[in-house]
Amino acid sequence: MNRIYKIFICSTLFIMTLSAYAAGETESALASSAEQLNGMSLSYFEVKEYSQNPVVKMSRIDEFIEKIRQDNIKQVFYIVNPNFEGKLCREFFFVSESVIYTLGAQNYRNLSDQVEGLKSGFSLGEDCYSAKRVDIKDYNEYVPYKNRILIDELALGYNGKGDARLGELF
Repeated sequence: MNRIYKIFICSTLFIMTLSAYAAGETESALASSAEQLNGMSLSYFEVKEYSQNPVVKMSRIDEFIEKIRQDNIKQVFYIVNPNFEGKLCREFFFVSESVIYTLGAQNYRNLSDQVEGLKSGFSLGEDCYSAKRVDIKDYNEYVPYKNRILIDELALGYNGKGDARLGELF
């Protein structure tokens, strides 16, 4: 049992180290991504489904934007599908040389919003857009506001339709 505990501790420290490394790298990458997007004029198109071309699922927005720039992409498509919980999730994608490149949009409407939201600490688009509606610019300022809404819903009885103050997802 002692050996299993040591393995668990080592693997936890390794994961924490990777997370810290990725967080530091992402901040500078987001600044670069924002600069790259400023010079582009992208069009967005909703799609219902796409074919079985080879798909590259990218995990970093800065790499996705760099690929758009390198391949001189002008159209970014998005698809909205339910996730495993049944919530609607948006995914950006483009096609280059018969390969589909995708990026989870975290329910942001466009890449510029996603970059700016991530720079302000918002990992989810719905939180970022909700904060903008009440003129909150930083995620740390938004958390108490969001918690108050959730407490109000619990006190009043949640009806499953959400709170009007949070607004629409799309």
